Formats: sequence, C-alpha cells, structure tokens
Amino acid sequence: MKKNLIYKLTVLLLITFSVNLFSQETTVNSKKKLYIDFLENHYIVNKDNLSLITKSKTIEYQNSFLGDIFSIDISNPLRILIFHKDANQLVFIDNELSPIGNPINLDALGLADTRVVCSSQINGFWLFNNLNNRIEFYNSKLIKAHSSIDLSQYINSVTDIQEISMSRGKVYLRVKETGILIFDMFASYIKTIPLKELNSFQVLDHSILFSKGHQVLVYNFETLSSSVLFQSNSDILYAKLYNASLFYTNNNNSIEKVNITSVQK
Repeated sequence: MKKNLIYKLTVLLLITFSVNLFSQETTVNSKKKLYIDFLENHYIVNKDNLSLITKSKTIEYQNSFLGDIFSIDISNPLRILIFHKDANQLVFIDNELSPIGNPINLDALGLADTRVVCSSQINGFWLFNNLNNRIEFYNSKLIKAHSSIDLSQYINSVTDIQEISMSRGKVYLRVKETGILIFDMFASYIKTIPLKELNSFQVLDHSILFSKGHQVLVYNFETLSSSVLFQSNSDILYAKLYNASLFYTNNNNSIEKVNITSVQK
C-alpha cells in the first residue's frame, strides 16, 4: 500500500511539472513526452533524459553525447529503441535502461535525415527512408533485408510522415494526409486505412484504436467503420488501451485512466 502511494505520488509530481507530455505520435516539438507500456510503466522523456517509473522504482537513462531523445519504441519493454534524431543514431536499451550493444549510426548506413523509426518484432528495426520514399527493414547485422515500393503516390511531403510501428506481424506507416499504410513483414504493401489527421493510434486484434480531436475511436477491420469509445472536454493527444483501461493525455498536460469494458479488442 505504501509502495503504491509512493509510486502514485512520484508519477503525479513528474506529470505536474511536465509541459506538453506527448509521444512520438503527437507534436514532435514538445520538450517532454510521455509513454506508457502494456505493463503500465511510465516513461518520461525530457530532452536527453529518459525516466522509467514502475510501481517499485524509478531509473534513468541519459546520453548527452547523442543529444535529445526524439522518440522511443517501448513495444518490447525488454528491448527499448531510442531515437536520437539530431545525431541520427539509435540506441537499444533493456528494462534497466542499460544499453544493449553500441549506438547505431544511421549516417554510416547511408540513411541521412531519418524521420521515423521503430523496433522490429524479430530484432532489427524499421524506418522510412526519406531519400527514396520507401520503408526499409534492417536486421540485427545492420543489413537491409526488406524494402517497400516507392511510396511517392501516397505521400505529398516527407513532413506528412508521422509514425512507423510494427504490431502483430505487420508494419504501419501513418501519413498525415493519406491515412495508415499497412505492409506485411517483408515490406509488401497491403492496403491503406483512410484514417487521417490523427493524434495517435494503436493496433488491436481486430481493430485500430485512435485519437482525433476530443475523441478516442475504434476502427473495425471487418465493418470498415469507426465508433466512439470515449470523449473528453479537450483534445486527446495520446491514447493507449491496456487490460481494459484507457490511458490518455490531453491539453491539460495530465494523464488520465478510464476503465473500458465495452470495447472488443
């Protein structure tokens, strides 16, 4: 009970003093960003510092030499991907925030000015290559193993590229004015889900959870329609559904938790 109280107070204090706590899926100019994994651990990024807050401890990662942290991928809490965009380098860390191997210099791979990157479920990583408008997969030996077709027809500008993620054996590229492009694990294009101008999204078993404006909605793959799951009084900037609980952040720079029992994942 005492540990839970200390944990809640620690999270509350960190969030209270945070400004614009967003994830990769939201505004990239935010000084601080908030992430939550499926274990309900909290990750707070502040410039070049990453704090991990669990129910039992708080630990930190920092690499001032590589500069600010642009985004992190916490889909696998045992193998977290950190993207230092200004340095154009990636760092993998474990659940104690200790580096796994050496930093990966994307410039050395001929990948200048990379915009978005994510971890792969089979090691390695995915990214969007700005130079040829393709998503590419690099394996654990840093060899490009898969590459998509030229995606110029789906992208008006590279600034429209919002996010790349991998879930359940598929890769998802969120493009602001187009929607969510879906690829298989070999980078073959499958289809586009016409969900545009989103703040965040999450792939569930049979649907996509996404936030837009004041609402969190669910897009059903079978019916090809969306339904409102939750509505707030202000813009919902980030939303994730874990264990029948909806976590979201809004313009009040706070994190909220709502129990959800009516959604079919």
